[in-house]
Amino acid sequence: MGVLSKLFPIEHVKSIEDIDYYRLFRAGFDTFLFDYDFTLAPWGELEIKEETERVFEKLHDMGVKVFIVTNAKRERVEHIKEKFPWIEVYWSVRKPSIERISEILNEKSISPSKCVIIGDLFLTDVLVGNRMGMYTIMVNPQTYSAIRVYKKIVGALSVILYRTFFFLFGWVFRIGALISPNERKDNIRNIDYNSLIKSGFELFIFDFDNTLAPWKSATILKENEEILKELSKKVKVLIASNSSSRRVNTNLDVEIIWRSYKPFASKVKKRIKALGVDYKKVVVIGDQLFTDVLFGNLIGAYTIKVNPIKEEEAIVTKFNRFLEKLFSKVMVQKPKISCKGGKNDDICR
Repeated sequence: MGVLSKLFPIEHVKSIEDIDYYRLFRAGFDTFLFDYDFTLAPWGELEIKEETERVFEKLHDMGVKVFIVTNAKRERVEHIKEKFPWIEVYWSVRKPSIERISEILNEKSISPSKCVIIGDLFLTDVLVGNRMGMYTIMVNPQTYSAIRVYKKIVGALSVILYRTFFFLFGWVFRIGALISPNERKDNIRNIDYNSLIKSGFELFIFDFDNTLAPWKSATILKENEEILKELSKKVKVLIASNSSSRRVNTNLDVEIIWRSYKPFASKVKKRIKALGVDYKKVVVIGDQLFTDVLFGNLIGAYTIKVNPIKEEEAIVTKFNRFLEKLFSKVMVQKPKISCKGGKNDDICR
């Protein structure tokens, strides 16, 4: 599993325009490394899209460092430096070898843990990033302006190769990624709500059993009730439980959605849309990976796993705990929001 896990990206998106750079920046990543061929432009071509140029301008405005690290020769990428002089361009880096990229980062005194590497090949870009401890994002091969048929075929073959790998092995790591929370806390009282609110999150969704109250209890722990009461004054708050409806002993003015059927939770998703909140501005908090965290990750929310209040649980939950242990070795480290202020504090709003 260890070798195979290095081939699987933490994220897989359609193109570089679909990446949430602001969230990655708020999570502490300040250096972005891009492959060139099939990532920024079709293989062997110099043309990059206006959308790609806008991505570069956005990153420049954010004040982050941007590198191009490609196996291509100098003449294919030097035009990037001419148009965007603030971008560092490196050619013939010999991926999947990590030697040259390690040298570059050492020269610049940059830690790989602060880097995001973006590319179209899991056998080069993703492998290098995972071996070095970077945050890895894989994009589909860009063939938008390729005139020659063989270039489109090469791009298609790259996708087929990855999907074959995914079908055989990748689904295991995909599950591991989907049940990986952004944060782990002992309980809901240890969460830094102010930083999350400052970062732009507008809706907080809490599980009920063993997150707010002991399993089967109708009474939310007093200290948890106080948290929800104060939080609901600042942002929208929902409680979503897979349990049957029960009368809860509380004076909280917080909506509870029973029988939510997480991780699919169509009722919860409908309610989020009705509230007019973007999924990316939602925080999901709960004690289970295969219900609460999986639901949050499936919709693109920010997820926080807390420890269960008590060990007493339903049989189904006990089975979920077994699955959690089974997939624990293929879980990934996801970005953690950190918004403490500073020169780029405007990014946090």
